[in-house]
Amino acid sequence: MNNAPPKTLLLVDGSSYLYRAFHAMPDLRAIPGDPGSAPTGAIRGMINMLQSLRKEVPAQYAACVFDAKGPTFRDDLYPQYKAHRSPMPDDLRAVSAALCAPDAAADEDALYGALLRELLAVLESFATGGFAAILPQWTARHAFQDAAVNLLSDFAPPRAGICRGADHDGALLLETDGRIERVLSGEVSLRAA
Repeated sequence: MNNAPPKTLLLVDGSSYLYRAFHAMPDLRAIPGDPGSAPTGAIRGMINMLQSLRKEVPAQYAACVFDAKGPTFRDDLYPQYKAHRSPMPDDLRAVSAALCAPDAAADEDALYGALLRELLAVLESFATGGFAAILPQWTARHAFQDAAVNLLSDFAPPRAGICRGADHDGALLLETDGRIERVLSGEVSLRAA
């Protein structure tokens, strides 16, 4: 008799996660400010959501599944399935196609090289100018700017307020009761309120 505890398989509705992330994240691009470059916000948001889920739901196995392209058995069972939904936005369609393409083989070395070059440039800016040197780029990508948030930290009770960005030294700026509080902590988590 096998007394080992049962193993858990976590299945994630990838299409739903991608759609939610697309609408929750700002318009992030591979080349910031260039509307013609590849949209990256949905992928970034989806990765963050998946990482959070993996922390919250312990599972030995996990898989992310996506809707099949075109009609499915649901359409046969219920012809009005998804009839009320608006068409998928073009940027989301491009991201979805890139994620779901079965023959899309990424050149991992080229990807790692590009990521390392970008990281090196940011680290060099940070080394010479501190957080203030990268604050404009950080602010442009900050999803919670001027939004109601809940702040979670290992070192303080949960707090709610309006996120006002970050200060020149990297302190998170949280407005509560009309006052700006500087939050300096190594590990904080912001959630939409």
